[in-house]
Amino acid sequence: MDREVFPAPRTAFLHEWCAMPDSAGLAWMQNDRIGGWGVIRRCRNGHKIGPLVADEPAIASALYTGLCNTVPAGDAVYLDVPEPNGAAVALAQANGMSSVFETARRYKGLAPECNLSALYGITTLELG
Repeated sequence: MDREVFPAPRTAFLHEWCAMPDSAGLAWMQNDRIGGWGVIRRCRNGHKIGPLVADEPAIASALYTGLCNTVPAGDAVYLDVPEPNGAAVALAQANGMSSVFETARRYKGLAPECNLSALYGITTLELG
């Protein structure tokens, strides 16, 4: 599923990312295949979700809730959503999140093929 939303293979990176300390990962299984997955990790202040990838908004919402349930009550949770995915923006808004800052991704030449409709939270701003 990661290859749908990221333009290059990153198997080794994801293996390490999903195994880092102070993190939790969840996957949504549907008809013997993954319908979505996400990781939440401790950051300087609170916790950050990313990546969060799902076939449909309901799966993204369930994963978001499950990931948030792994952190202590009251801790801040951050989610960097790609603005072109309106369902991702709606997920953040439905959970009372507000915009802190915005960034733009730029390419020289053609943008790589990515299914942004399945991307609800980027891994991290530095890594896409």
